[in-house]
Amino acid sequence: MDVVIATDHTDKWLYGDYPEKLGDVKISFVEPTLGGGKERRVLYDGSLDVDMIIFTSAQFETAIKDGVASWQVKRQKGRGINIQKRQRIMQSR
Repeated sequence: MDVVIATDHTDKWLYGDYPEKLGDVKISFVEPTLGGGKERRVLYDGSLDVDMIIFTSAQFETAIKDGVASWQVKRQKGRGINIQKRQRIMQSR
């Protein structure tokens, strides 16, 4: 399964324990991927293979704008995965 994650906490997904919260990790490693991001590849108990493409919010927006990641988003949407963007609203005082 391929999962695209845009987060402010990339290190927790790439090198921390966030993937372990999803199941029993048997093998895991990190490698470079499209758009300047990194991918954590995880093999869970039961042979579930998950590729987590981890971007900062800025990297994700750039990858989409530049067309680098558009194929991945279309592929994910085509499989019924809902990609949501959470925006922070800053109020000026």
